[in-house]
Amino acid sequence: MSKPRIRHIISIILAVCSAVASFAGPSELGPTGAELQDSATTAASASAAVAARVAALQHLTKSAVAADQLSGYVGLCQIARDTPEKADAQEAVTALVRIFDDPPWADHGYPYMSAVSADRFPDEAKQYLRAQLRLRDKRDRGYRAVVLVVGIANMKDEIPFLKTFGTDFPLDRDGHLYYGSVEWAAVCARARMGDDDATSLCVALVREQPDKDCVATTLLSSLAYIRHPEAVALISEYLFSDSFTQQKGRDVLPYDYAKLAIRALRGTIEGFPAITASRDRAEEIKISREWMSKQESFEFIK
Repeated sequence: MSKPRIRHIISIILAVCSAVASFAGPSELGPTGAELQDSATTAASASAAVAARVAALQHLTKSAVAADQLSGYVGLCQIARDTPEKADAQEAVTALVRIFDDPPWADHGYPYMSAVSADRFPDEAKQYLRAQLRLRDKRDRGYRAVVLVVGIANMKDEIPFLKTFGTDFPLDRDGHLYYGSVEWAAVCARARMGDDDATSLCVALVREQPDKDCVATTLLSSLAYIRHPEAVALISEYLFSDSFTQQKGRDVLPYDYAKLAIRALRGTIEGFPAITASRDRAEEIKISREWMSKQESFEFIK
């Protein structure tokens, strides 16, 4: 074969390779070493920024000014719940659980962590919660919140300890079961972590509650917390109810059961219709009922 012929073939091969490379682009051929390094540097910078913010927020929680403390805890909660990197979220959770060291704020531990998924609780945070369960008295401020957060963190190895609280629930002034007790919180936490006996007990006790206003205003949130289809079925009964709570006093307006059920379901089920400013009460209830009626199954927010 002549040299010009060989040079011609080589030029064709080079042209084809160049065209293929141009068509594929970097995303199909894979990132270059420089691109990988830039990506790692960007991720490291983002994590460093989150770590610095967590440290600043943790410092705020130790302020003598209540407004600063509130800003610190709310900020940690937002990072723990919303940041896309799990490691960054876990750093925020480790700082956030220390709210139980702060008596004036300890009762807020549960609501602040109620929307944090279980996989965002690192071992360090779980060890702290485990110590709080055993070293504190159940009458201490915030102890009930610790129990509920243990359930959120899915610390199933603590179910035997939670069973030691029993089911001899205290009564309120009207002789009804007192749902603000540590005993009730322990049963709910067990139910959330998959204890079938605890789930059946929770649902049965709520269903048997004679004061339906109490169920609507207080206990639907307990049912939502345990994340179980039986509990959702009972909440749905209130969603499809047209009843209102009784007005107690001139300054306490009645609430409709359906709206209270919507509030419980919205933070419990993936995809549940969100509130929009343009919807009135009747439209919101209608949309929520229609959506719920179409669901053959659903995923829980955990």
